[in-house]
Amino acid sequence: MVKWVAHYSWLIGIIATWLFNNIVTAMVSNLPAPTKDSTARYVYWFKTLNTVVGNIARAKSTTLEKSPNWQDAIDAHEKANGNNSPRP
Repeated sequence: MVKWVAHYSWLIGIIATWLFNNIVTAMVSNLPAPTKDSTARYVYWFKTLNTVVGNIARAKSTTLEKSPNWQDAIDAHEKANGNNSPRP
Protein backbone atom coordinates (compact mmCIF):
# COMPACT_ATOMS: atom_id res chain seq x y z
CA MET A 1 0.00 0.00 0.00
CA VAL A 2 2.85 2.40 0.84
CA LYS A 3 4.46 1.71 -2.55
CA TRP A 4 1.14 2.36 -4.29
CA VAL A 5 0.71 5.69 -2.45
CA ALA A 6 4.28 6.70 -3.28
CA HIS A 7 3.84 5.74 -6.92
CA TYR A 8 0.45 7.45 -7.36
CA SER A 9 1.00 10.51 -5.18
CA TRP A 10 0.06 12.72 -8.14
CA LEU A 11 -3.35 11.01 -8.29
CA ILE A 12 -3.89 11.51 -4.56
CA GLY A 13 -3.01 15.19 -5.01
CA ILE A 14 -5.54 15.58 -7.82
CA ILE A 15 -8.29 13.89 -5.79
CA ALA A 16 -7.51 15.95 -2.67
CA THR A 17 -7.58 19.16 -4.70
CA TRP A 18 -10.91 18.20 -6.27
CA LEU A 19 -12.41 17.38 -2.88
CA PHE A 20 -11.26 20.69 -1.42
CA ASN A 21 -12.44 22.75 -4.38
CA ASN A 22 -15.85 21.14 -4.68
CA ILE A 23 -16.93 19.87 -1.30
CA VAL A 24 -15.26 22.09 1.28
CA THR A 25 -15.86 25.25 -0.75
CA ALA A 26 -19.53 24.38 -1.22
CA MET A 27 -19.98 23.68 2.49
CA VAL A 28 -18.36 26.97 3.54
CA SER A 29 -20.28 28.93 0.89
CA ASN A 30 -23.55 27.66 2.34
CA LEU A 31 -22.88 28.99 5.82
CA PRO A 32 -25.48 31.63 6.71
CA ALA A 33 -24.14 35.17 6.92
CA PRO A 34 -23.69 36.52 10.44
CA THR A 35 -26.45 38.76 11.78
CA LYS A 36 -26.68 41.13 14.71
CA ASP A 37 -27.51 38.13 16.94
CA SER A 38 -24.45 36.08 15.91
CA THR A 39 -21.71 35.49 18.42
CA ALA A 40 -18.26 36.95 17.94
CA ARG A 41 -16.89 33.42 17.61
CA TYR A 42 -19.26 32.64 14.69
CA VAL A 43 -18.33 35.89 12.93
CA TYR A 44 -14.64 35.06 13.35
CA TRP A 45 -14.99 31.53 11.96
CA PHE A 46 -17.27 32.72 9.16
CA LYS A 47 -14.67 35.25 8.03
CA THR A 48 -11.75 32.85 8.49
CA LEU A 49 -13.32 29.94 6.61
CA ASN A 50 -14.52 32.13 3.74
CA THR A 51 -11.06 33.65 3.45
CA VAL A 52 -9.43 30.20 3.33
CA VAL A 53 -11.69 28.96 0.51
CA GLY A 54 -11.30 32.18 -1.45
CA ASN A 55 -14.61 33.93 -0.78
CA ILE A 56 -12.85 37.16 0.12
CA ALA A 57 -15.80 39.39 -0.81
CA ARG A 58 -18.16 37.31 1.31
CA ALA A 59 -15.75 37.30 4.24
CA LYS A 60 -15.51 41.10 4.20
CA SER A 61 -19.20 41.84 3.51
CA THR A 62 -20.49 41.19 7.04
CA THR A 63 -20.17 44.72 8.39
CA LEU A 64 -23.69 45.79 7.46
CA GLU A 65 -25.36 42.65 8.81
CA LYS A 66 -23.50 43.12 12.10
CA SER A 67 -25.13 46.48 12.79
CA PRO A 68 -27.65 46.40 15.64
CA ASN A 69 -30.60 47.57 13.53
CA TRP A 70 -29.96 45.44 10.43
CA GLN A 71 -33.02 43.19 10.73
CA ASP A 72 -35.25 46.11 11.79
CA ALA A 73 -34.17 48.08 8.72
CA ILE A 74 -34.97 45.13 6.44
CA ASP A 75 -38.42 44.71 8.00
CA ALA A 76 -39.20 48.42 7.66
CA HIS A 77 -38.01 48.42 4.04
CA GLU A 78 -40.15 45.40 3.15
CA LYS A 79 -43.24 46.88 4.81
CA ALA A 80 -42.72 50.15 2.96
CA ASN A 81 -42.51 48.30 -0.36
CA GLY A 82 -45.50 46.08 0.37
CA ASN A 83 -43.52 42.85 0.66
CA ASN A 84 -44.89 41.15 3.77
CA SER A 85 -44.05 37.57 2.78
CA PRO A 86 -42.10 35.53 5.36
CA ARG A 87 -38.41 34.82 4.76
CA PRO A 88 -37.29 31.27 4.00
